[in-house]
Amino acid sequence: MGRQERIASAIALCAIPIALWYAMEARHFVADKRERIRGQDLGGGVGGGAYDTEEDLQSLSSVVRDFGVAAAFTVAIVVFRVLLSKFVLSSLTEAWVNHKEWDESELRQRREKFEHCFFLSLYYITATGFGWYALYDKSWVPAAIVPGASGEVNNCWTNFWFQFNERCTEVKLYYMLSLGYTFQSLFFLIVRKHRRNFFEMAIHHTLEMLLIIYSWGYGYVRIGTLVLALHDVGDVFINVLRCANELRFVKTSVFLLLSTLVTWVWFRLWAYPWYVIRSTMFYAYDIVMSTGGGVGESSLIAHEGYYFFNAMLCALYVLHWFWFYMFLKITYHALFMNRVDDEVDVVVTEKHEQEQTTPTTKKGQ
Repeated sequence: MGRQERIASAIALCAIPIALWYAMEARHFVADKRERIRGQDLGGGVGGGAYDTEEDLQSLSSVVRDFGVAAAFTVAIVVFRVLLSKFVLSSLTEAWVNHKEWDESELRQRREKFEHCFFLSLYYITATGFGWYALYDKSWVPAAIVPGASGEVNNCWTNFWFQFNERCTEVKLYYMLSLGYTFQSLFFLIVRKHRRNFFEMAIHHTLEMLLIIYSWGYGYVRIGTLVLALHDVGDVFINVLRCANELRFVKTSVFLLLSTLVTWVWFRLWAYPWYVIRSTMFYAYDIVMSTGGGVGESSLIAHEGYYFFNAMLCALYVLHWFWFYMFLKITYHALFMNRVDDEVDVVVTEKHEQEQTTPTTKKGQ
């Protein structure tokens, strides 16, 4: 790992305790806001409805336990991944990923990559299914994001200051599962061999981690569940595609590639800005940036939370377009050059780096 990679890894790891600390500061702000609203005995919230303050204030004390659940998910996922690779996938890859045109070094890398993508496929299928189960009946989830849902996305801001942590067990577990997976993704990104997309993935995982922690700390739980659901379903197709590509299932790979493009455009390029960014940037402005829904004084923390969350969402949207460009390159190769290359996950070996840095000599020299 080079100097730049070590710096990027250090920044990503340092972001974890900083984000956790600042999320706890946000928790104190939200608690104070609730106490003032409760003290003035307001019967309705910003979006209408009564406040269930006693239970809400009790849920405030569970934040530390929630992050403990995320840590437990991290350990469980790491252990499961290691055991799956050692006792199941190692034998499967030897039987399935075995092409004569590859030398020993490339074959080993291909098998490691297949194990990695197979695990990711299992996780995202599980996370997508559980996410849909947890969200399909929620009032803030539209059908364009979760099949069978019938909610309205602007309900994300109903009683905003009192939805700090959703009391629904399924929503909490879905959130902490996603956070635990993000932690283990950063860990394996650092310990795995350096790849061409190291910086992009480091930025992506760090943004994802910050969004999950800050949204949980500031109370952007409902809109956060939509962000998670949008991303999980697309990653299913991506990683199944990569598995099929390593097995040299060309027709299946082309079909999955086209399916990936469709889901990417629908969920990440259209539904994400139309439902998530539009709601959290414009509809939520008068609620979050106001003086606490008409109570108390304006708070710097409230403003920081609004600007930070929207900045992270927009940065993630920029990455969506970058990855879409990479998928278009892969699609061009698949349709016009009869191959499906994984342009964004190539191990950078010493041989590859030498080829990139050593000048080509003329014939005979």
